[in-house]
Amino acid sequence: MSRSDQQPSDGDGPRLGLLALTALVVGSMVGAGVFSIPQNMAAGPAGTGALMVGWAITGVGMLALALTFQFLGRHAKDPEAGLQGYARDGFGPLPGFLVGWGYWISAWLGNLAYLVLIFSTLGIFFPVFGEGTTWWATLGGSVVLWLYSGLLLRGVREASAVNVVVTAAKLIPLVIFLVVGVAAFDAEIFTADFWGQGEGISSVFDQVRAMMLVTVWAFLGIEGATVYARRARKSGDVGRATVTGFLLVLALPGGSAV
Repeated sequence: MSRSDQQPSDGDGPRLGLLALTALVVGSMVGAGVFSIPQNMAAGPAGTGALMVGWAITGVGMLALALTFQFLGRHAKDPEAGLQGYARDGFGPLPGFLVGWGYWISAWLGNLAYLVLIFSTLGIFFPVFGEGTTWWATLGGSVVLWLYSGLLLRGVREASAVNVVVTAAKLIPLVIFLVVGVAAFDAEIFTADFWGQGEGISSVFDQVRAMMLVTVWAFLGIEGATVYARRARKSGDVGRATVTGFLLVLALPGGSAV
């Protein structure tokens, strides 16, 4: 048995398999941003060719990051410690603490942003929520957070099972949109002004750079399985889940955007 396939050596409680870890990666990346990528790309100052080049460059860069996580999961001193442990082992206790603390800050700020988005959307149907910043929206967001916290306190396995269902609910609309897009594909429209030079908006380099600011957003959360490395059934599953989840997310929104 290789080191990457060994069972975790410490900690009690239920363990997460490859499917659950992959769902964590996909669920972390497939958030609000991925659903707006086709719109942002269509509205952005870039032609189809520049869009595809930007997506390919972003994909290669994020693949390198996914493979880095996979490598660290196999060869780090403490492969179960996740991001904080990687930074601590490589650079010392202070950088390790800063990575863990900074990641926690970004996580709750991200949750806050998502709750505002959710309740601003609900505000379309229920005016009491307004733009997601009213007292009723704040109260509703607090209730959601406490319910989610309670779910996590019940155990990782229960929370993971819910995440698998939620991830499937996220992927189904994307797959449907992709199928509809393929069915409605028009090569003439697709190749019209392929490099965005007809309207003279900018050089191809500037177009690619502008698109990469949009495409990178789709891969935030690629570290999802790494965060739960100590709960993995096999330490090697963390790297496999990271790469598998990345490839799935690369294919879905990329195909939808094109």
